[in-house]
Amino acid sequence: MLALRRGRREIELVAPSLVVAFGMRAAQALLGREFSTGRRISDAKAEIFLVGNTTVLPVLHPSPQNTPILPAYLRANDVDPSKGVDGIAEIITNTLSRLKNRRSSRP
Repeated sequence: MLALRRGRREIELVAPSLVVAFGMRAAQALLGREFSTGRRISDAKAEIFLVGNTTVLPVLHPSPQNTPILPAYLRANDVDPSKGVDGIAEIITNTLSRLKNRRSSRP
């Protein structure tokens, strides 16, 4: 609970435009109920959430324990699984490009 409050307080103080949350614990700490415990990062396409004015992008943590699920996660996000953990950077880039395109197409 303290980590959750501290993390949210840091976001309020620093006011970053983007936070990439690597892994479930980081996503749950930043997003709380918006990112329920029933959800798994590895099961879906990368999504963007807003916490105040900060964009939060949860992604799979590139730890060795996630190696078995990494290929499926990369495929779900239209990234070549042979890229390995480097594919996570591509997911971040692709997702932020989609966000930028959506924002620029708004009137």
